[in-house]
Amino acid sequence: MEGMKFDKGKARWDLVPTEIFNSMAVAMKPFIETYMLKDGEIIFDVPYLYNMVRANITRWRLMGKNCYLVNTHPVMNAMIAILMLAKQRHYTAEELNVNFSQRWDLIDSEWTKNIAEIFAFGAKKYADDNWKLVEPSRYYSALNRHLDWYWAGEAYDAESGYLHLYHAAWNCIALLWFDRKTDVEITSKIPESIIKASRKLGQISLRAAPPKKKKH
Repeated sequence: MEGMKFDKGKARWDLVPTEIFNSMAVAMKPFIETYMLKDGEIIFDVPYLYNMVRANITRWRLMGKNCYLVNTHPVMNAMIAILMLAKQRHYTAEELNVNFSQRWDLIDSEWTKNIAEIFAFGAKKYADDNWKLVEPSRYYSALNRHLDWYWAGEAYDAESGYLHLYHAAWNCIALLWFDRKTDVEITSKIPESIIKASRKLGQISLRAAPPKKKKH
């Protein structure tokens, strides 16, 4: 059609699981405060962030989502650190004082652009959303391979031309998507009566215990 442009080779935002980037916007400020804010100064340290990436991935692999830190999925923490290793984003302590639950302004546009382009690369090689049909264990292995190549000094993936770190971040997204999908499937199988009972128990546990009567 005249006037239309075909997005061949461009970022495929329509393929990106929107909820993952949404969760990343929520996780950005807690991540920086937890891992990078030291004595009021934001520190960027490559070995420290790399070790944190490996530690979070390992904890998730061993313990699942029971090892959340500040209510953030460990793979999400790893993904943010990987993206910061791919391209350092400078922050100031004052930026953290902005009180929004979602901090899209803390996300570098190059991070999301490259991830969306890798989605386009995969769709061209295979098919749209084909990655959802693959066992998640393969993404865990691919994630660690890309991290190994990066730490060994190999910057770019030979096939795609993108940084190994962006491929590693993409694999984190796949693992997060499968974890979220599993949560939904498990929750959908719980009888409504049990869900209502657990909510009621949760409300009761939050109430203060009544004061004990003094014996006369």
